[in-house]
Amino acid sequence: MIRLMLHLTICFALFVAAASAEENPKESKKQGELPAEYAEVLTKADHLELFSLEPHGKGKQEKLYGHPVLGSTAVKGDDRKSAVEAIHRTYREGNPNIGYFCFDPRHVVRARLGDRRVDFVICFACCRMDVHEAGRESQSYAVGGKKEDTQAPLDKILKAAKVPLPPQDQ
Repeated sequence: MIRLMLHLTICFALFVAAASAEENPKESKKQGELPAEYAEVLTKADHLELFSLEPHGKGKQEKLYGHPVLGSTAVKGDDRKSAVEAIHRTYREGNPNIGYFCFDPRHVVRARLGDRRVDFVICFACCRMDVHEAGRESQSYAVGGKKEDTQAPLDKILKAAKVPLPPQDQ
């Protein structure tokens, strides 16, 4: 009996120590800047295009990463600055300790620089962005930030170009 009590006390002490050492996910540090190899292509892109996706795979139209494309638009001028900053901001605000697993992307930002093409496939609902580049394994990153600073600028560009907005989950 004493041995069991001692074992339980040690387990409890280890649990308390581990719990107090663990960061609160909502307060943990942000992940920093977008990796340089992707940031360069995004920032210096010869061509930037924004796609609107139907996240639940309904529709017979062209598909991108398994999701029907609702439309796309070339992104230029002030809209380009806004889109690039939205991607940088959503990455910077990402918290790798928080996220859901739906991955129903509604936006893709495609950046081309020379012969490189990088696609930033974003699901704001689950706070995840997959980055795809030909010849490389895709990478997944946490994303975050306030909707008005991250998703809203992309939606504004799509609306202005009369591209249908992706449906939002209720």
